[in-house]
Amino acid sequence: MTVFLTGKSGVGKSTCIIKFLKEYCKKEKKSIGGYLTHRCFYKDRIAGYGICEAESYINKSESFYPPVVYFKEFPDEKKQEEYKMFQVHGKNLLFSMERFRKYTDSYLEEKRDIILCDELGGMDFIDDDFVGKILNLSEEKIMIGVYREIDDYECFFRRRDLSLKEQERIINNRRRFEKHLKGKIVNLKDIDDCRLLEN
Repeated sequence: MTVFLTGKSGVGKSTCIIKFLKEYCKKEKKSIGGYLTHRCFYKDRIAGYGICEAESYINKSESFYPPVVYFKEFPDEKKQEEYKMFQVHGKNLLFSMERFRKYTDSYLEEKRDIILCDELGGMDFIDDDFVGKILNLSEEKIMIGVYREIDDYECFFRRRDLSLKEQERIINNRRRFEKHLKGKIVNLKDIDDCRLLEN
């Protein structure tokens, strides 16, 4: 089984998946590989975004806090420099694929029963090899995740200061992904109950 949820930002795609996996994996005694993205707050505002191992996040304790990969604002500059995957350059975000792969490669363990990939289809799709790895895993494993919806490519690219070559690579890899997983990308608005993912 492979299924990816898509839809507008903030509609509950990741929440739906987490709810389903908590119940399903406990019932079926399944292990989870892969990763989730996580909003990090500072002074009641989004300060950045974290990426964390899926099983740890889903079974987290109250003290669990993911490695931070992009900061807009944070009080500890040394910690920020250690973990950040994005750098702020004016109004643009500069993405480090090397740091992204450092975390995600260790989280995408093939020995796990289910692979979870959150927020695919953005800057991560600059890397052809990463997309190939995801597509290969989708053939071999149960895979579930969130596929990012991009309505306005021009705005998306402008905010990230991407070259034309990088823009083309993202668009081509999105087409490649959508073709390979045709019929397996579902808009959340078409699902009434998260338990339908089990089917």
